[in-house]
Amino acid sequence: MMRRVRMLALGLLLLPAACITPPVHQGNVLDVAKIQQIHEGDSRFEVESVLGEPILRDSLHPHRANYVEDFEDPDSGERIQRGVIIEYDNAFRVKEIRTYGFGQDKEE
Repeated sequence: MMRRVRMLALGLLLLPAACITPPVHQGNVLDVAKIQQIHEGDSRFEVESVLGEPILRDSLHPHRANYVEDFEDPDSGERIQRGVIIEYDNAFRVKEIRTYGFGQDKEE
């Protein structure tokens, strides 16, 4: 009997934990400090060493890498999408860096 009461109490304690859903974070995890480490003239290897593999590499645009992050803001509950688009020259050196969704962006 005592064992049943303990199991019931444990079940009631764990029930709220089953109702909590963890936040879903999709795509690359983008950190402003890491993005600021990328400069024009850096190689593709240097960029991927800092930011990781791009989430989207378009075969029609081999000189472009798209890093996209999509997540829910824990404070407001609003979905946020932000990203970095890196254009490479023919030698796969960074030619242009565009950001969006970070607030003070180079391009919106």
